[in-house]
Amino acid sequence: MADITDMPHFHAPPRYDGAPHCVLCSSTELSAGHEWCPAAQCLVCDECCSRLLQGDMTRLVAIVANTGKALTTDSLFASCSECERAHQRFAESLLEQHEGDSPIC
Repeated sequence: MADITDMPHFHAPPRYDGAPHCVLCSSTELSAGHEWCPAAQCLVCDECCSRLLQGDMTRLVAIVANTGKALTTDSLFASCSECERAHQRFAESLLEQHEGDSPIC
């Protein structure tokens, strides 16, 4: 008889109840701004998106754990370059930097 411990164990994904939630931080708040993330291939809240763009490695590790695929910072930013939310965040940060500069004249 085959040993039960030698058999692979497959875990069923948890049931989806229809409420938006961030796979990276498990936030279920409706005001968290959950949107599809092409890098994470799941819904991600605004806070996790910001932290990813700032280089937060814990969020990057969470993406790798969720997708099961290796993801480098280069491939992350390549995915983010195709995302409208990332474009808005980059534009906002450039605007904030520009507003902080003193006038030339």
